[in-house]
Amino acid sequence: MRLTHSCMVIRMSDAITLWGEFVVRKITKRSGAAAFKHIKVDDVIKFVWDLNGSYASTAPKVKVFVNDKYVDEKSAANLKNILYNFELEEIDNAI
Repeated sequence: MRLTHSCMVIRMSDAITLWGEFVVRKITKRSGAAAFKHIKVDDVIKFVWDLNGSYASTAPKVKVFVNDKYVDEKSAANLKNILYNFELEEIDNAI
């Protein structure tokens, strides 16, 4: 998996939202995860991670959108394992 580490930060009152958009360039292995089963080359995947500072009971979840459609929410650890199946290229969304 090739994935750059830069992302967009949007500040909202007491929360911070991190997000990034990526184009699927290659699928190395089909994922068994329902939200990722039907992803194709050239699809756009967007990840949104809301950091609100309240993680006492659960790990924060990353929202996943494919071609601007919400598909699922995963922990960062689960998402990392799923993304090994894809080669992604970051879309530059500089403000």
